[in-house]
Amino acid sequence: MEQNAVKHLNQVYKRYASFRGDFRKCIYEYEDEGEFIIAWTVMLDEYNLHANELLQGIYALKEKLFAAYRKQTFSGCMNSTQLSESLNSELKDYLQSDYNLVQFFKHYDRAIEDKRYNELQDTCDASQRLPVLKAKMPILFHAREVYTPNIFSKFQDEYMKSLIIIVNGCEENNFPIIYKVSKYGHTREHIVKVTEADHISCTCMKFESMGILCCHAIRILDVIRGVDKIPDEYILKRWTKIAKAVNIKEIDGQDIEIKDSKLIIVNRYRILCPIFVRMAAKASETDESYKLAATCVNELSARLKQIMEVTAPSLHTTGSTRDLPEESNDRDLLSRAKSFKKKDNTKRLKKRINTSLEANSKSKKARGKKSDSINQDDLQLIIELKLISEIVSTRIQQEMRTFFTILI
Repeated sequence: MEQNAVKHLNQVYKRYASFRGDFRKCIYEYEDEGEFIIAWTVMLDEYNLHANELLQGIYALKEKLFAAYRKQTFSGCMNSTQLSESLNSELKDYLQSDYNLVQFFKHYDRAIEDKRYNELQDTCDASQRLPVLKAKMPILFHAREVYTPNIFSKFQDEYMKSLIIIVNGCEENNFPIIYKVSKYGHTREHIVKVTEADHISCTCMKFESMGILCCHAIRILDVIRGVDKIPDEYILKRWTKIAKAVNIKEIDGQDIEIKDSKLIIVNRYRILCPIFVRMAAKASETDESYKLAATCVNELSARLKQIMEVTAPSLHTTGSTRDLPEESNDRDLLSRAKSFKKKDNTKRLKKRINTSLEANSKSKKARGKKSDSINQDDLQLIIELKLISEIVSTRIQQEMRTFFTILI
């Protein structure tokens, strides 16, 4: 939309330097419908653009284009064309207009594989790394454990903004309780309502459009409850680290039983790994917690070793006997392993490269010695072997010619 405006309103952009900022404010900043209409009218009056066809067409689609109308619809805080534009830019790196159908699907599959790999990499980073806290507050610790790194970063920004939110007034005669809040140094107020069931909502509607609490709601929750963690009703599962941890069910509603032992082990590792990473991060902060964690780890390791010693024989006996190596085979393998000679990994010293004259003189001496050492019997044997090799090669050539002739 801005690109079209720059293209068709180029003269206005060049003549009025403030037009770009006013136009962007109408698109993104105004959250209230009334404020947007007033600002739009003022902009048309100031720059004399009431008769402009482009702006008339944009205003006709205001419910789909401007933030004042989109906040009631959940969009993950994305702009209307952000998804399609990013997808188009990424596909341009893989696809070209002269590809045929087979080439198109081949490169399209490659693009999908790269996207899935990036997703797996982000999932791995989320389980192995902990985002940095801007303030050591209980609610931020809880948010870091629950949210993915990207959503946690957005929530942390909202929490830091809530520290400069001021409560200007409160109407608590009956429910809902109405709070008027504003940012420090600003006159614009937002209305935060709290119902009898402690459900909270704000006029900025950030939770309804993005799925995380806004700075105004966080401030009021802190005033009412003094919360140390985010209430469960304001945590969307799609933004959490366990968003993919769902049980896929059969058609009849029964849970699918996982029979692959390797898949079960991978699933257990995926669940346990982030838990121990978070525990290690917490235990490293103080000396007492570090010693406690080290002691518990040693005890846990000893208990796991006992469990593995008990369960390991049963695991082997449940398998097929043909998978188990016989005792004689083990002894044979052991004897072969003992007699196996390892490669010498020691590096040899590099010798000086001989010149061509030295190499020729040595080769002549070697040939002279070799010729002297060869007796008549050895010479006769060499001649016979050479004749046999010539006969065999001739026979092979004849057979190959016959074979190709038959094929033709």
